[in-house]
Amino acid sequence: MSKRMQLKLLAILLIIQIAVIITLASGDNIANNIVLDVGSYEEADLPVTLPKRIINQILSDARPAEQNLSGILIIYISPNCGNCASQATNMKSLVEMASEHNVYCLLSGPDDLAEIQRFSMMYNIPIPLFPDTKLKIARLLKISITPKYSLINNAGQLIAINYDSIRHIIQSTPTINNILDI
Repeated sequence: MSKRMQLKLLAILLIIQIAVIITLASGDNIANNIVLDVGSYEEADLPVTLPKRIINQILSDARPAEQNLSGILIIYISPNCGNCASQATNMKSLVEMASEHNVYCLLSGPDDLAEIQRFSMMYNIPIPLFPDTKLKIARLLKISITPKYSLINNAGQLIAINYDSIRHIIQSTPTINNILDI
């Protein structure tokens, strides 16, 4: 290998090493998230209609107290995720907003019930828990990273998949049914 080629390879390796260092040094890096290999939806893919049997299963397993729901908000977390912990305040405020609009809220994740419950209690997010140890919800909603927010309307369509979108829908709609019935 020529000296020139060696220098080019060395320069490329140095650039890659710098990029890795910058990524690891940033506060919002992938090391703080739990990554699941199930694909992912983009906002442009929405709305996506979900199987009614799955929605019914979520509702029956979670046993919601209210029958006339506007929709379902699923917050998918992992208790060991640094970004989940740092976003716990946002989660709590979103749950409070959504609950005021008759949206049923669930806290879910790939961990067992005790781990999700520990997170819920630690950050005072008192909503029903739905462990997803077999990753059924993760696959259905194509959740590839935690935390992940998913808003499902009462027709079973996934209509929003991130905190800002969901917060905007809830805040800008006098009654969330106007959006959820899309």
